[in-house]
Amino acid sequence: MDAFCRSESLDVGEPIAGSAVANTDVWLALEYDHAWGAKAVTESGLPQAVVDRLEQWPKEIPGARVQLIRGGPTVAQPGSVTLLVGVSGLSSPGVVRLRLPTHEAAVELDVGGLVTALRCGEAFDGAEPVTKPVVLVCTNGKRDQCCAKWGLPIYNELAGYDGIECWQTTHLGGHRFAPTLLCLPEGICYGRLGLDDLEPLVRSLRDGAVFAPDRALRGRTCLSAAAQAAEVHWRASAETPGGAMLVAVAERAQSRSDAAGGGPHPNTVVVTLTDGEGATHVRCVQRRALGRQARPSCAKLAAPVAGWFPLAT
Repeated sequence: MDAFCRSESLDVGEPIAGSAVANTDVWLALEYDHAWGAKAVTESGLPQAVVDRLEQWPKEIPGARVQLIRGGPTVAQPGSVTLLVGVSGLSSPGVVRLRLPTHEAAVELDVGGLVTALRCGEAFDGAEPVTKPVVLVCTNGKRDQCCAKWGLPIYNELAGYDGIECWQTTHLGGHRFAPTLLCLPEGICYGRLGLDDLEPLVRSLRDGAVFAPDRALRGRTCLSAAAQAAEVHWRASAETPGGAMLVAVAERAQSRSDAAGGGPHPNTVVVTLTDGEGATHVRCVQRRALGRQARPSCAKLAAPVAGWFPLAT
């Protein structure tokens, strides 16, 4: 086996379901075409006032996450900086683009007001709706070598496809699932993709469908880890796994009376998924240890591995 955390994760059989960043429904992606450090924003070389403002956004906007992006299509006007703002809740997801004159302009930008407007389906001065699916591919090798080794080939290939907008991005979490990528506006995260997956992936994105839930779907970032896993396992067993968008999710811890044998299952959640046709799908998922160890990232020591697994309901 090689020296990559991705290989160790595959070797121990770590599940991919439920591994996306959780409870995140606002994505703030600022174009910065320079070297990224392991801690991309703080080690970016951006002016300190800009760094401070970027770090403040998630504190002011619940569920928000900041990314740096580069290498996207030539959509920006010369001398301008792209800021993508995506709202990825179950209802009315959307992405808009702002063209800032400089990075410093982000300091005075009313991002909270923009997110509120976007959530309400209202216009915001200077914000242009993005009509193509947006794909952010993690290529931050300074954070973990797996992201560069497996992410860059995926980005280079995806960047040539029509019908989508593709960017390189900083840390998305889960280096061991590399290549990992985020699809906006829905906020769906994928991992462990190969070059042969990209044409059907792009076709799914164009059709508004979910790709390969049985092996590549990490989860929808607006959901908890348990709800992500429940959706993955539902789609993997469904007759039409890619269709039927979710409109509502409810979850509860499994009680003693629910559990088989009269005793509670620890770390067990019952999730009810409602699709766009009004049908409900109940899935019970449990987080448990695999009894094996692997490195969570290339720079860390090996640790016990756990994952989300489906239980009979």
